[in-house]
Amino acid sequence: MTDAVVTDEERAWAQSVLDRGEDSNVHLLAYCRFLTNPAEGSAPVRNAKGGIIGYVMRDTTDEIERLSAKEAEHLTAAGSSTERELEEAHLAVAQNYRLARMVRETDAAYAAQSFELAPVGWENLMPSALQLVYIGKSQGIWPHQRAENDAREADACEDRLMNLGRKALADRLHRADVARTAKNATDDELDAEIENVKTSDTAAFLILIRERDARSKKLRSARTKTQRALASDAPFTGDEEKLLSNTASQTKGMHADKLAELRDVPVVTRGDQLRGEAVRRELARRGA
Repeated sequence: MTDAVVTDEERAWAQSVLDRGEDSNVHLLAYCRFLTNPAEGSAPVRNAKGGIIGYVMRDTTDEIERLSAKEAEHLTAAGSSTERELEEAHLAVAQNYRLARMVRETDAAYAAQSFELAPVGWENLMPSALQLVYIGKSQGIWPHQRAENDAREADACEDRLMNLGRKALADRLHRADVARTAKNATDDELDAEIENVKTSDTAAFLILIRERDARSKKLRSARTKTQRALASDAPFTGDEEKLLSNTASQTKGMHADKLAELRDVPVVTRGDQLRGEAVRRELARRGA
């Protein structure tokens, strides 16, 4: 527990120890110096029996509370979010603040130990998870420097991560809207929109292309199924006329003997009728 003040009785006792100047126990002397002249902005930490076992700096305590509050804020926001992208962004921000808080708590523990104030007792106040975090200088910087750096980075990343989440959400909604529009568009409208976005919106362009390819696949499948049907006297449909028009360039380049050979192929399916009709029209064009 933390008590904001050192009592007059504790201070008087500590001063008497220092005045005697006989004790060689460096831990006791450091403890007494703290009691008689506590660091500015510090508050003593007491054990369950009321004895002072260390101290905390008020600014450090305030920073731990701030980081904890930011972590809780984003965890709450993640839990109430209905959009996956925003939930993930809030969780990422909360994790940053949690790590920054843990390093700051380690910094508080290290600060007390560096003044040799009951170092073993202080460890009892340290969360077990922090036992795995370094104590002492690491990668060239001290814990308080790392704590300050991590807190700054957590604050700096908050807006960036949330903006990334919002952008991911906007992109997904945009793709869904383009897919709905593409599905309801006519073939001509689809072709026009593909031409319109091909250099300005890659995501929309790919969605539109997939829709066009899917339609082409369905159309090819339907044509194949139709052509496999038995021959009939039914007039040619619009799709069949379009197919005949597309094959005109092929029959135009054929030798007359090849055309004559194809003209004599037995007609069994609707596809046979279409090939025969294409040959007949080319022969008629040639006046044969």
